[in-house]
Amino acid sequence: MPITTTYGYTANSELLSGYSLGDFERQVTYEPNRNLPSSISNLLSPSQTTLSRFDYTNDDAGRPDAQAESKRPAERIYPEPRQDVMIPV
Repeated sequence: MPITTTYGYTANSELLSGYSLGDFERQVTYEPNRNLPSSISNLLSPSQTTLSRFDYTNDDAGRPDAQAESKRPAERIYPEPRQDVMIPV
């Protein structure tokens, strides 16, 4: 089954507001009066589970001022591999 990519754009602009690729989704928000990203979230669809999020602030000249990062604790997304299956070497 082919994987579909879907793109979204911020209203009245050509700024990418996000995209989805299979079970992965990225959402981007921008500062109100500038084309600078204020947050980027990486999600697992369809549950909208946050895998990671990056928040940005910029100074008056548009240079990065600070970045905050949050990640979901590492966990297995897929089931544990079966231990009862012998793989020939």
